Amino acid sequence: AAIGVAATLLQRSTPRLPPFGIAQNGVLVYESDGDIYAADATGAKTTAIITGPTDDVDPRFSHDGTRFAFARSFGRSAPGLWTARADGTGLHPVVGGQLRSIGRFDWSPDGGEFVAFSQSTTSPSTGVINDDPTLVIVETQPPDTLHTLELGAIEPAGWVAWRPPDGREILFTGHPTAGTT
Repeated sequence: AAIGVAATLLQRSTPRLPPFGIAQNGVLVYESDGDIYAADATGAKTTAIITGPTDDVDPRFSHDGTRFAFARSFGRSAPGLWTARADGTGLHPVVGGQLRSIGRFDWSPDGGEFVAFSQSTTSPSTGVINDDPTLVIVETQPPDTLHTLELGAIEPAGWVAWRPPDGREILFTGHPTAGTT
């Protein structure tokens, strides 16, 4: 797969920088059997923070450590992107569940947005489902505005991340021409 850079798509005039400094050990979140757990820095104390009949996987902390995002599915449904506070409270479906079939996703350096690979999105106005692979940027604060990135003939292939340090660019894998391998 090729690696693409979506530099001109973001059009940010000023970088939004995360706090810098020496990283400290802290709480980790992880998934086990479809539930999300928190562990202290030593791993000695673990606590279930999101449990239930849903399948919750792939939790990732925001860069400031105040929230995390994860993929959630109900039975055989395609996973959607959800967020929660670091303690597991404040569950929130990102863009009201419009973003489905989530692959890779990444928090922006300032925590204000996600970039996500999606194989399915639902239009909030028409209810029409789009099953084309796409990259989207989602603002993480309500009302969760979703922006689909226009990639021309490039078809994203699953991996996506903000490029450090300022989030002016996005890196992703993709095919040079839609439908090719």
